[in-house]
Amino acid sequence: MKKYFIFIFTLINFSVNSQIKSGIVNYQVVATENKNSELEKLMLSINPNYLTICKEFEFALTFNSIEAIFKKTDKLYSDESASSIGILKVGFNGNLIQKMDTVFQEISLDRLGNFIQKKKLLKKWNITIENKDIDGYKCYKATAEVIVINPKGTFKHPVIAWFCPAIPFSYGPNGFGGLPGLILELQTKDAVYGVNKIKLNIDDIKIDKLKNYKIVTEEQLNNMVLDLHE
Repeated sequence: MKKYFIFIFTLINFSVNSQIKSGIVNYQVVATENKNSELEKLMLSINPNYLTICKEFEFALTFNSIEAIFKKTDKLYSDESASSIGILKVGFNGNLIQKMDTVFQEISLDRLGNFIQKKKLLKKWNITIENKDIDGYKCYKATAEVIVINPKGTFKHPVIAWFCPAIPFSYGPNGFGGLPGLILELQTKDAVYGVNKIKLNIDDIKIDKLKNYKIVTEEQLNNMVLDLHE
């Protein structure tokens, strides 16, 4: 059944691929509260506005047929202190570029420095026939698991993506992709990224470059963090 739907999505992509060459998709985000989390209790004690401030965040995914960059839009916030906590809550660690099956992301860590993390794109999705309309586009639901390694252990968290075969690019917010269509909504355990504006076929679109930091793999970076906490 899954192969059948992938085949249908491929046909849709083939029919519209010659029409769409590039675009900019803007996203907003809503943080998901977890009242049982000790970390969130700590964050609330530091600044109780850190959840609501997330609604002020804006992100832009700029893409062409070769690559895409996902960036947070620079702006002033109603509570700058809360914004520095809120951005951690929604899981955004820095600007990132997706090329083919690889994601490169700017990472800045206290006591370790600045790096470009190189990791494989998540591609183990379960595509379903469940669908809904998002901003006038028909989107299909896909589910997967992400593995998180930190000093407390290794954890698996569910993620849900709503992707649009009519926009035939395997990109999405915050480094997620690998589906037969652009991700217009992404649900993680901590946040929901939702599309706010879509502009397609922009002439002379520019994909910015990341900073010139040392490139390390995801495994290397995880090991550095674990070594730091030993």
